[in-house]
Amino acid sequence: MHEQDPHLTIPIAVTLGSIEHTPRDVKTDLNFFILNPDGPLPESIIMAKIGECHRKLASFAVAVHDVRGHENEYSLATSDFQYVKHGSKEKEFIAEDRITDHIFIYQHVLRRTAVVPNAGHSVKNSGPIRSVHIDASPHGALCVMNHHIPVLLDLLPSACPSPSPAPSALISRYRILSIWRPLHPVLKDPFGVADPRSVRDQDLVPLKQIWDDWYSGAYSVVHNEGQKWIYYLDRQGTGEVLMLMCFDSEDSASRVPHSSFVEAERKREATRESIEVRAVVFG
Repeated sequence: MHEQDPHLTIPIAVTLGSIEHTPRDVKTDLNFFILNPDGPLPESIIMAKIGECHRKLASFAVAVHDVRGHENEYSLATSDFQYVKHGSKEKEFIAEDRITDHIFIYQHVLRRTAVVPNAGHSVKNSGPIRSVHIDASPHGALCVMNHHIPVLLDLLPSACPSPSPAPSALISRYRILSIWRPLHPVLKDPFGVADPRSVRDQDLVPLKQIWDDWYSGAYSVVHNEGQKWIYYLDRQGTGEVLMLMCFDSEDSASRVPHSSFVEAERKREATRESIEVRAVVFG
């Protein structure tokens, strides 16, 4: 894993289009899962279909650092996240499935509504998520593969004996990625990520995700002082796509906690709108 970039703490002016930009480090609060000190961990459930969450959360102060001007120094290979400059031909974001030789896109999430205050217990809300989480646990990744067996077998006809075993037995390596794009330049509710190597396995709390005809799994995250919340991209534009590693079958530490967060100076800006695509990547 990379060492922390010393430039992150030094305000150096860079050019953002025709605007001079000085990195904007932000002191904010992030919402973390609360463990039950009096008994066993209760099962945590997200009703993903209708947007209901049932979790006990608490806020902790963190510092999030702007990587504008240094975003090219981070990659999926070294940091488990990467900013990619890429325009989109898709304007309506309606089609759910896209398949190529090495990538299977199995889901998208549009976030267009305002965040409901004090979200976290039971709230209908498809706006920016203000709780720290990881989109796929190892169990959740296996559930994704098993649920999509018919499509995955079509992708790998030469590798699939009959009767077919679970996809994880057929593929030497697979990864779950979240690919996040703003629909408009982001001023309010920016997207922050952690250094995954600063988050311990014991900080991760399994969540069961219930869909209309299947289920999967994700992680909520418990706070610890060693976590480094050091990355976001100020004024992230529609052509600046963020890719996050959620699961890697060859590296259990490749999972990036993330959350939207509040900037006090921009509370009155328009609510962020974005699309998040979740994909299986083979090899």
